[in-house]
Amino acid sequence: MQLSITDNIYIETPAISDAAGLYPLIEQDRENLAKWLPWAATTQSVIDEAGFIRDCLQRIEDQQLWLGVIWVDHHPAGMIDLHDFKDSHAAIGYWLGKDYRGQGVLAQSLAALEKFGFGRYRLHKISILAEPDNAASRAVAERANYRQDGTLREHIPHQDSFADAVVYSKLSDEA
Repeated sequence: MQLSITDNIYIETPAISDAAGLYPLIEQDRENLAKWLPWAATTQSVIDEAGFIRDCLQRIEDQQLWLGVIWVDHHPAGMIDLHDFKDSHAAIGYWLGKDYRGQGVLAQSLAALEKFGFGRYRLHKISILAEPDNAASRAVAERANYRQDGTLREHIPHQDSFADAVVYSKLSDEA
């Protein structure tokens, strides 16, 4: 499945072969990504990324996840997903390779996935969680007019600890 955004940006359901293009983005920015996304520290090879995609494809088939690779000019730029489906709610997660940040790619991808989630899945609410110190991720949510609902204490797991999560949400009638 593909969500077209612009002539040169689209989101597409991943294929295991996409791991070869995504892994260099992780490797190139591992230190920054790992601050916010614990999986970045443990994804150490294309094989690891392929295994992640394989697991996600099974979760997609089981209707527990919708995951897409963000493509820019036919190159993988990052990923975005809908997860934690429950009671007409879901959460969005995302990451973008450092060379693609600051160009509106994530904002446009978020808008497209939001429209898709409210439309196809008939979601009532979409949430975004970000650590308090993750200014970039919080700015994405705020620029997209997500409302800050509060903070979940020690909610995001890290290797030996838990971090707080600032919760943002948007209701279907606010989209």
